[in-house]
Amino acid sequence: TIAPTNSRPLTVIGEPQAILVSTPPGHADDGESLTQMDTQTNQTPSTASPTRRVFQRLDTTSKAPYPRAWYARKLLWFFVWHLLYRPTPRAMRSFRVFLIRLFGGKVPYSVNLLPSSRVWHPWLLTMGEYGCLADGVMVYNLGPVSIGAHTVLSQDAYVCAGTHDYTQPNLPLLRPPITIGAGVWVCTRAFIGPGVTVGDNAIVGACAVVTRNVPPDVIVQGNPAEVVKPRRMDDGALG
Repeated sequence: TIAPTNSRPLTVIGEPQAILVSTPPGHADDGESLTQMDTQTNQTPSTASPTRRVFQRLDTTSKAPYPRAWYARKLLWFFVWHLLYRPTPRAMRSFRVFLIRLFGGKVPYSVNLLPSSRVWHPWLLTMGEYGCLADGVMVYNLGPVSIGAHTVLSQDAYVCAGTHDYTQPNLPLLRPPITIGAGVWVCTRAFIGPGVTVGDNAIVGACAVVTRNVPPDVIVQGNPAEVVKPRRMDDGALG
């Protein structure tokens, strides 16, 4: 998975018969930064130059990138999540923990797993005491994911422990681990990328895109996520 980049807005240049569209930053460019679109015929140019070699070959990608023993377990978990995990009332969190543990997850019964949270491979998930996966959280753990004690992932947060080696034409699957420390708050719709470590007591702001390690005790936000300030921690409320 490659974190998205912000595109520059469309730019109109020259006579009204043609619109010139700027190439978004981060995209490949064959030497011309502008592409002409004929507004009179509503026709767009070809998406690829007929003389440019296509590097990646999807017909050569692996059809079975996981260990063979996983496939029956993956199919069974698919049905268990849809038929048993997802339909349960919110109050039945211990039952959902039981299902994750049944499939090899290292998850204590003190955690709170909301019904619409999703764990791709339960046997690659480790959570500490009193952790929480809120509504709509996706733990796409193609590789191991560890979440510390008292850490909450808010609504629609996405943890992505999988990517592809884009330097190879067959895009082999990579499964770098993700470690999220203790006392972390990953806010709504934040994205945690492959191979990232988030330090203890950090806060990842809403919609942040984290592609590099986050130090402990800080607040990060933005795309790409950057440290904006230290996290204030006042213990007075606990007496």
